Amino acid sequence: MNRLRCSKCGRFISDQADSYIPFGNYWDDEPEIKLMCQKCVDEEIERIRRTGKIFSHYSPANFEWKLAKELGYKRVDGWWRKEDV
Repeated sequence: MNRLRCSKCGRFISDQADSYIPFGNYWDDEPEIKLMCQKCVDEEIERIRRTGKIFSHYSPANFEWKLAKELGYKRVDGWWRKEDV
């Protein structure tokens, strides 16, 4: 049986709450998708709201796109940039 595991906390999960693909390195063949459970998604949302900073990923998680809009970020050349006010 192929069971999914949260990439942050390591818990087994029945369904992923969200996922992202990090930037790889030149020695990587292809970066692996990172799965997240709901608890880790909620903790990450709380951290982003508290700090106001979003980590950049090759393919951002759905919650990152929503928070980016909420916090005034836009995606420029694969990175999150604060929009000029």
